[in-house]
Amino acid sequence: NMGQGACMAIEDALVLAVALKEHEGERYGVEDALREYEQLRMEHTAKVQALSWTQGKLGQISHPVLVWLKELVLSRLPTSAHIRKLRDNIFNHPEGMGRWLDAYARLSAPMASS
Repeated sequence: NMGQGACMAIEDALVLAVALKEHEGERYGVEDALREYEQLRMEHTAKVQALSWTQGKLGQISHPVLVWLKELVLSRLPTSAHIRKLRDNIFNHPEGMGRWLDAYARLSAPMASS
């Protein structure tokens, strides 16, 4: 209901790629990377899933008075409130995407020859 499925998949791929690279060559590297990936993604993906469920329930309201009230409240909220909610719920995850984007840049950069 929030259209976040593809976004979550892209984020998952990025975090997993970084974790696998960081544990590359270790005896239990894959297992450790998978544990780290799960721990890092669990809170954010659960939050998005819960918000999506809630939004889906609100979207299924069919009683005319409740639909009118929901639309009235949403139409009266300033744009800044909608933007803040979007940023808080989607873009500001606990792990912060900056770390992952920086790590991905290092992964995809050509290796310097010595």
